[in-house]
Amino acid sequence: MMQASFSLALREIVRFLRQKNRVIGALATPVLFWFLLGSGVGRSLVTPGFRGRLDYLTYFFPGIILLIVLFTAIFSTVSIIEDRREGFLQGVLVAPAGRSAILFGKIMGGTLLAVFQALVVMLLAPYSDHHPDARVLFHLIAMTSLLAVGLTALGFLIAWPMDSTQGFHALINLFFVPLWFLSGALFPAGGAAEWVRTLMRFNPLSYGHEALQGLLATKQGQPLPIDLCLRLPGQPAFVTAPAPERPGPRPANKQLTVVVWGLLVAGLALVIASGMREIWISAERKNFRSLPILAQVPEFCFLERNGQPRSLKDLEGEIWVADFFFSTCPGPCPALTSQMGEISRAVTRTKGKVKVVSITVDPETDTPDRLRVYADKFGAGKNWWFLTGSLDDTFRLAREGFKLAVEVNPPTAAVRDGKMLHSTKIALVDGKGRIRGYYNGTDADLLARILPDIGDLLQEEK
Repeated sequence: MMQASFSLALREIVRFLRQKNRVIGALATPVLFWFLLGSGVGRSLVTPGFRGRLDYLTYFFPGIILLIVLFTAIFSTVSIIEDRREGFLQGVLVAPAGRSAILFGKIMGGTLLAVFQALVVMLLAPYSDHHPDARVLFHLIAMTSLLAVGLTALGFLIAWPMDSTQGFHALINLFFVPLWFLSGALFPAGGAAEWVRTLMRFNPLSYGHEALQGLLATKQGQPLPIDLCLRLPGQPAFVTAPAPERPGPRPANKQLTVVVWGLLVAGLALVIASGMREIWISAERKNFRSLPILAQVPEFCFLERNGQPRSLKDLEGEIWVADFFFSTCPGPCPALTSQMGEISRAVTRTKGKVKVVSITVDPETDTPDRLRVYADKFGAGKNWWFLTGSLDDTFRLAREGFKLAVEVNPPTAAVRDGKMLHSTKIALVDGKGRIRGYYNGTDADLLARILPDIGDLLQEEK
């Protein structure tokens, strides 16, 4: 399971790094926001308990760190919706790895991305009058990691049942932007209205912001903050300021600290447990769906691209996906073969329990050597067979076995449409040679429809 989780986490990181615009936007947007807003407000901020005015660039810096962690962690889980639409998620669900690998892989990937971006922005700390030493930096990494794990898990829980990225973004903007506003990132709680302070007290992000703020304000040689909770009414707001102007140490409310951090840890555990439950309910189908038996594939014996004979007996006990094509097809065959390639790559995670079989309807042209070149063009692996046989046997198998249309194209139309006319349907066959489903091989959502059925057959074979 851990190997699968690491692979999914690495995929999230690679996907992020390959999208250059996303990298630039993720790092430049919060820094620009911090610089413009901080410079615009300047020293206009007056905070209770301090003499003079505070530079807003200094005050706002912890809030920008929190913003990066929040939105990187949350929006990294939008890939769940994209993966479901592209069929990748269905491929993972039929893999032998446990379903929990999806949860831990996504959380790990989102956490690493959030912490990495936060660390990059922390390089600007000296420009905000913060000078964290190695001890403080270690605790900052630990705090951002804790926040990122919880927020990524929450984003996972929100994204899992959704099928629209637009709906996901709308929901996030509706609820999480106000949470960040009321975390103390933009203004201290001390000068806010009473109802705002009440909301801030019950906002879990307030405690994350308070922790980041307290750590960044810790000077070299000073003890780390003991109480990282939001202050009770009447206590001074904790903001960064020059050492001579900072008031004396405030009393730590240890009982409140224990209660709040206990609630945060319990909430994080609840979010993770809820996410795992959602996966088990929707993906670990104990009562698998029984697919109908549509036809029986007759015995056949064709040559594979490596010259070895392949028959129905070679596929006994294995699930396989079949299509008919020819290599010189100017029409749908390239798209159809590309779809078969996607299926082939998705089912490699079943460790040989599922094969892909492509049968040419033009055996005169598609010799084993030509099929080998064609297969290499589409990156075919060992689990993807390319078969050729006599024209009569091929037509009989397609028409009588698979119940699919195939004809020799009239010479007048062959120049434009190719030598053969054939169905673009894809057939799903079980280990007993029975056809259990047909699918349109050129549909964009082919993977999303066929992979769950493959999962059902895998459960049935058990």
